[in-house]
Order: sequence, then structure tokens, then C-alpha cells
Amino acid sequence: MLKLLNAETSDAQVSVISIVGMGGLGKTTLAQLVYNDPMLEFDLKAWVSVGEDFDVSRVTKTFLLQLGDGGDDKDLNVLQVKLKQKLSGNKFLVVLDDVWTQNYEEWTLFWGPFEAGAPQSRVIVTTRSQDVSLMMGTTQAYALKKLSHNECMSVFAQHALGANNFDAHLELKQMGEEIVKRCGGLPLAAKSLGGILKGKPNPDLWKEVLSSEMWELPDNRSNILPALKLSYLHLPPHLKRCFSYCAILPKDREFDRNELVLLWMAEGFLYDQKKMKDSEGLGHKYFDDLLSRSFFQQSNDNKSKYIMHDLIVDLACFVSREICLHMVGKLENAKSFAKIRHSSFIPHFMNTFQRFQSFCEMKNLRTFLSVREDRIRCHITSKVVHELVPKLKCLRSLSLAGYEIEELPNSFGDLKHLRYLNLSDTPIQGLPESVDKLFNLQTLKLRDCDELIELPKGICNLLNLQHLDIIGTRKLKEMPPHIGKLTSLCVLTKFIMGKNNGRITVLKKLCDLRGQLHITSLENVEVADIRDAGFVNLEDKPGITELHLEWTEADERFDDLRNPSHEEQVLNSVQPYQSLSSLSITSFGGRKFPLWLGEPSFSGMVQVQLWKCRQMTSLPPLGRLKSLKRLSIGDMRGVKEVGVEFYEDDSCFSCLEELEIRSMGEWELWAWSNGLGEDSVPKFPKLHQLQIRNCPKLVGKLPTFLPSLEKLFIVDCPLLVELPKVLPSLTALY
Repeated sequence: MLKLLNAETSDAQVSVISIVGMGGLGKTTLAQLVYNDPMLEFDLKAWVSVGEDFDVSRVTKTFLLQLGDGGDDKDLNVLQVKLKQKLSGNKFLVVLDDVWTQNYEEWTLFWGPFEAGAPQSRVIVTTRSQDVSLMMGTTQAYALKKLSHNECMSVFAQHALGANNFDAHLELKQMGEEIVKRCGGLPLAAKSLGGILKGKPNPDLWKEVLSSEMWELPDNRSNILPALKLSYLHLPPHLKRCFSYCAILPKDREFDRNELVLLWMAEGFLYDQKKMKDSEGLGHKYFDDLLSRSFFQQSNDNKSKYIMHDLIVDLACFVSREICLHMVGKLENAKSFAKIRHSSFIPHFMNTFQRFQSFCEMKNLRTFLSVREDRIRCHITSKVVHELVPKLKCLRSLSLAGYEIEELPNSFGDLKHLRYLNLSDTPIQGLPESVDKLFNLQTLKLRDCDELIELPKGICNLLNLQHLDIIGTRKLKEMPPHIGKLTSLCVLTKFIMGKNNGRITVLKKLCDLRGQLHITSLENVEVADIRDAGFVNLEDKPGITELHLEWTEADERFDDLRNPSHEEQVLNSVQPYQSLSSLSITSFGGRKFPLWLGEPSFSGMVQVQLWKCRQMTSLPPLGRLKSLKRLSIGDMRGVKEVGVEFYEDDSCFSCLEELEIRSMGEWELWAWSNGLGEDSVPKFPKLHQLQIRNCPKLVGKLPTFLPSLEKLFIVDCPLLVELPKVLPSLTALY
């Protein structure tokens, strides 16, 4: 297959190669190996999971997102023109994973932009159908065969014993042989059964798997492989609950592990009497257990996301019976609406009440979840929000993220059992005061609600609230009073220093904060707060991994009224715990950075961003941060020279991969050397992307040798005329 990918073809600019085989045979795994092969050279690469619903607009948008374009347009013609422009003249490798459609008109419509690619561009298609392969006019079809017995034994042994064979466990080999025979040569089955027995070399347990009645079920009882059923049956009860709930996840769609854990938590699946405070941590342990048993797998194109194999989704639907429902179109012909407890649905651009009418019969519904596919806001009739949802009194999890919802009815306060509420990316301006009756609420997501003006004062009565996500709420000017009462908060993504409410000292009471924390409007910190030793106490919050500190940006006239000494005291006092991995400082008005910024003790710091710190005349010693990978500096007009104070020694920036410097209007000199000769110049051995933009006074030269640099962008720097002499890895120059 690799030979075909590298071969020149004269008949067509773009070749389509298909991998055909039944579910669980390893089509996607083979495509991943090819896609990630470092020996294959392409200008552009993209991977899209297609699935049974081949929607041309959706798949085109997904490709644009993969190639760095937002793809927010609704018009298919506009989307295809954009995609054609992206692909034109480029040699690309594209994977269309799990294609089902045999609609030739849809395929030809979708295919149009790809013909603009450069010669030797390749499209790999994985499908279960030979007919799909023929329809696409593939130059070569690879029909995957089942594994041989020995190959299947090796896969099984790897997952069960962590070895390629049974040499160290000869007493298990005969039973292993019998188990593998029943896998039918399918690697997914071998992985799943190996997952059952992982770390358990107990012959009695192996006998139990081998003698299970599940092997004897007739094939027509369901479409689920007996090996997969057996994997499920051997799960402990707590994992069975969590897995069966996953039947609401759509096929071929990535999902976020944190979101899934929060939903499990809302459903009460994570209750542990011994560790009541760390139910979320328990959820992540459960997730890892299911991941290790191959029920989940990491997404190929976004390592922070996960997917479920089609056969695993089918298994979840089978074991959840009629309790879980995933709705794509309008709900019809469900055997018993009354039995449904958990439901998710794909948003349509226009959502009428008729689409959701059947939900009126689901009096015991506990999950009502919108599963978004893109960032385009959808319309939903107010009748669903104002009449249907308030009648679903048993709801525990509710997501209406991404809809054009401007207000909620006061009757939302009657949803007494609600624990998870997601209204992210809606134009809602405020929540009803009745929200203060949702005493069981654990998660409230208002991310990117850019019209939100205020939070209800009564939110501080929700003592069970653990997650409050308000990032992207640009019109929100202050926190509600008494926010410090919410001592169960683990995630508070943003804290706004209001002029009237929300003294920063309340953060001291929130002992369990973790993850991201964005503190804004720091100019409103009072002098009295600074005198209070440890007024924020971030040094005692090791869970915070991302810290964003922001003063309000003002015009130049206001800059003269700022108190640099006061702002320096504030920044010095918010010193974080040394486990911090990402730091951003914006619009700081002090004249010097605190001593803690650049301390080598921040050994896990991988990202730093310094923006609009206009009173600064020099940079902090960031070269002392030995793990730093990404550094962004911009709009610091007081800096004229970047010199040796920026570096620590000759080994500084040894891990730096991305460096961006922009809008430094007065910057004149970049002293790469510390004056001890060329050998003392910092080498930046891992730097693969360098951007220098809008630095009109910068003169001099860049380092002679940047061995790993792949992308170099120099924009609006007319006096910087000499490039590095040796750039062996360069692929993009602007």
C-alpha cells in the first residue's frame, strides 16, 4: 500500500485507494498507520470520520476545519469554493473513514474540489462495502482478510499478558488457543477479550471466559459479536452502567472525556461513599478502565478527543435496551417512549416543535442532550424551551448549547433534580432568578455566551455547584456577591474583578480550584486586598494548570493614570503554584515583572504569553523555564532590546517549539549572543515554527542554524534582511 501511495500515476491527478472489510477487521487502524507514517511527504493532510450519514455540507465543513478554516458558511457552493482553494496545487493525503453512502450524485458533488489537487495526491477510503469502493472509482481496493490464528494469538497475548506470546504463561496457552479460535480472526474481538483478562493470569478466570454460554448464542439473536458481549458481561457493575449510557453518543463522532465524566456524575454513576468529594476523579478512573479494555479509543486527528468503534456503539445500544436513544431526525416508531431515560439528538438548523413532540410522553426522561457537530448556531422553537423542557421534571442533564436562545422561563427552577446544565454558545442575556432553586446543580456551562450581562445573585445558594464555566462572556462585568460561599467549586474558569462586587479575596476560600482560571479586570483590586497576606492564595492551589491574568485594555490617555507600583504589587501577590503549565499576562501596566516569572522551579511550564505590557523595557528571564514549548510576545512598545537577560545559559530554550513575536514597534536589537562568541548563541534545537511580525525597527540577523525549523514567517520587518543560512527542515517560508 505504501508503494502505491508513493507511486506516480499518469491517468489522474488524484488517486482514490479503498480499504474494504467487515467491522472490527482493522480498516481504520491500517489507515492510521499510513496517515501517520513520517516517511510519506504531503503538503496537506486531513482525516474525517464520515459514518452512515454522508452529508456533503457537514463533511466539507469538517475538511475545512482540518485545514485551518472555520468553515462557518451555510452555502455548500461557498464551502466547496473554499475547499478547492485550499487544495489547489497542493499534494494532499486525505482519509475518509467509514464511508457507507452509495449515492453517486452526492459523491460526485462532494468530489469536485479534490480534482484541483497536485499530482500524486491520494484519498484513502475505508468502507465495509465493495460497492462503495466501485462507485468511487478507486485505483486500488485492499480487501482486508481476517487475521491468521497465530496473528490473532499475538494480538490477544499483547492485550491480556502484555507480551507477544505465551512463553511466560504456558499454563494458559491451551485456553488462550481456544479463546482465540472463537474470535473469528477479528482483531477487535481479540483486543476486547484480551482486555477482560488484562493483568489477570488466573486460570480459573480464563476457564470462566472459555466456558461462557455467550459463545453458544445463535448469530441471528443480534448483530453483536459474542466476543464483545462477553467483554461487556465481564465488566464490573459500575462500568456496565457507565458504558451502557454511551448509547446516546452518535456513531463516528468525537467526544470529550471530561464532558462524559460530568454526565456520568450528573446521573449518579460515580457515587463513592469513601471519596464523596472526588467523584469526578473516580469518573476519570472509570473512563481509563473502559479505555484500557478497548471500549473507547483515541481519535486519530485530535488526540484530546475519543471515539467508539461502530460495533462498540451497537453493543452499547444493545445492552441499554430501550433506555437510551440517539435521535438524528424526527423520532418515530419507538416501541415504548415511557421506558426512555437518556436521549441525545443532532441539532437541525431549524428545530420545530413537531420534531420533539414525542418527548412529551417521556415523563421519566433524565438526559436531554444536544450533540453539536459544528459552531453554527441553530434555531429552536421557543415552545420546546418554554413548554416542553419545564415538564420534564426528572431531568438531571440538559444541554441546549448552540441554539438561538435569549431567555429561559422562570419555570426552569422547577427542575429540582437537574445536575448538569449546558447553555454554552447561546445569546442568552441572563438566567431566571428561579435558578437558585436548583440545589442539586453540579455543572453550569455558559461558555461563549457573548450576550450574558449578569449571573443571578441566587447562584451563590447552589452549594453543590462544582463546575462554573463562563469563559467567553465578554459582557459580564462582575461576579455575583458571596461567590465565596460556593466552596465545592472545582472549576471556575473566569473570575471578574468588579468595581462593586467580587473582591478578589474570595478566591482564597475556594480551596479546590483546578484547571483553567482567568482573572480579569485586575485594575479593580483594592489596596486593602494587597495588604492582606496571601489575598488570593494561588500558591496553595496546585490543581490550577492554566492561569490568565488580565487588566482591562484602555486608551493611551488612561495609561498615564495607571499606578505601575500598585499593578506590580498585584502581579507579585498572585504567584501560582509551581505545577502551572500555562501562563498568560495581558495589559499589565507595571514597569517590571515579578521575580517568580521565569523561576526554574516552574519546571512544568510549557506555554507563556505576554501581551500589551506596554510599560516594560525588558523581558523576563524565560530561558530559565526548561520545559517551555510555546512562547508568544506582543505589543510591548517599551522594549528596544532583547538581550542576555532573556536567556539563562547556552542550553536555554532547549524544548521551545513555537516562538511568536509581533507588534513590537520600538524593538531594534535582538542579541542572540551573550558576547562570548558564536558557540554561546542559544541553539533553539527543537524550534519548528518562528513568527516575527510588525517589528519595523528590528535590525540584525537570525541565528545561523535552526535545525528543526519547519515554518518561518517574517512580516512587516523591513530591516530584518538576512535569513538563517542552514534550515534543513524548512517546509514553509513567508
